[in-house]
Amino acid sequence: MVVPVKPFSQAKTRLSAVLSPAQRAQLARALYLHVLSVLERCRFKRRSLVVSRDLEALELASAHGAHRLRDITSGPNEAIHQGIDWARNHWQANTVCIVPTDLPFLSPEDLDAIVALATGPKVAVLAPSHSGGTNPLLMRPAGAFTCGYGPPGSLARHKAAAQAAGLTVHLYQSRGTAIDLDDPRDLELVRTAGALPPALAALPFLERP
Repeated sequence: MVVPVKPFSQAKTRLSAVLSPAQRAQLARALYLHVLSVLERCRFKRRSLVVSRDLEALELASAHGAHRLRDITSGPNEAIHQGIDWARNHWQANTVCIVPTDLPFLSPEDLDAIVALATGPKVAVLAPSHSGGTNPLLMRPAGAFTCGYGPPGSLARHKAAAQAAGLTVHLYQSRGTAIDLDDPRDLELVRTAGALPPALAALPFLERP
């Protein structure tokens, strides 16, 4: 599992109209802690690698049993591939799963199901977001195609890239992988979508108005 993490102080800028800088940093940290908790509870145990330039994020990774790698790149997709290259070189990883940290309803069952779908030597499992993007993404072999996260339409880009690389593509769809939290519309959706996990439930600005 490769988990790219932006510095908390620079995350969630699309929420700047409705949340203060301190609130956005709190939200980014809470979402990250939730994902770390999910990784710890997966039935299919896999090594996890956090890639970040945020020192607190790296310290939290170690505290939750994940490996840590300082991000020395210029953007999120480059950080993902830094992590993939590290996993291939140090763990001889043949399969990687990218796990974004903006998924408030992600569950261990979601990641276990994505891993279970990955049968065969050349396969990709893509989890669509509710807005046409991509959330978790598994590829085998690791590094078979270049990740292109970011709006708009990353799902179509990833599907085309995987197919061009000769991979069989599966889609995994669930509430936990579809609902991400990036903009004010997402915030309203999360506020009304049901019970939040412990790391997020403590944030007062996520309570229903």
